[in-house]
Amino acid sequence: GSSADIIGKDIDVSVGGALVMNSSSDMVGETINLNVQGSATMQSSSRIEAPEVAITGRPDWVMNNNSSRIIGNVDAEFNTLVMNSNTYIDASGFGFATGEGPGAGVDAPDGTNASGSGGSHGGLGGFGANNENRATTYGDREMPLLKGSGGGAGPGGVAGGAGGGLIKLDITGAFTMYGDIRSNGAAGQTDGSYASGGGSGGSIYVNAASLVGNTGTSFQAKGGSLVMLAKGNRS
Repeated sequence: GSSADIIGKDIDVSVGGALVMNSSSDMVGETINLNVQGSATMQSSSRIEAPEVAITGRPDWVMNNNSSRIIGNVDAEFNTLVMNSNTYIDASGFGFATGEGPGAGVDAPDGTNASGSGGSHGGLGGFGANNENRATTYGDREMPLLKGSGGGAGPGGVAGGAGGGLIKLDITGAFTMYGDIRSNGAAGQTDGSYASGGGSGGSIYVNAASLVGNTGTSFQAKGGSLVMLAKGNRS
């Protein structure tokens, strides 16, 4: 049936038939476990958001135009998936926190005119200002299933950007993608005097029988942008 807003901590929803999320309706929690045995339709501006989102039951899932979205680390299985224009699945900033992860950026020492370096993942993180220390790369390019690492902190505890999260989609049939899938690292930060490193991009893993896309749609797993300061520090 149709849904009203569902807001909570740990959300477990089982639907034996069809699920319809009405326009501008929300399902928001800390964890969401959603089992749908029939079809599912997210109407315009509907939102599913939690740090951890799991979708099971292999429904035929449709995300309608105009900002229907799934936000967080996503582990989902579908029969078919249709993402119409201006829809997105986004795990940006849902990876490791500042200074954490196998490719964590290196903190800048307190009392220095330096900044934290960027987190590494599939590629090396960027150098910080006066900070040429950075972690090595990690992960499997053929099967990317690891979250991005946090950027290094700046002097005085300026937190680095969080890494991108993990989006894993297993689709039995066709994947029609006219929207975007993103798992970008968060940008470094500044307190006006010092700066931190950006987080590394996360992972996107899609297994589908077929994929149809459109010009302008994208998969993104980019590192967080650097921060420029007037005094020349950067992440």
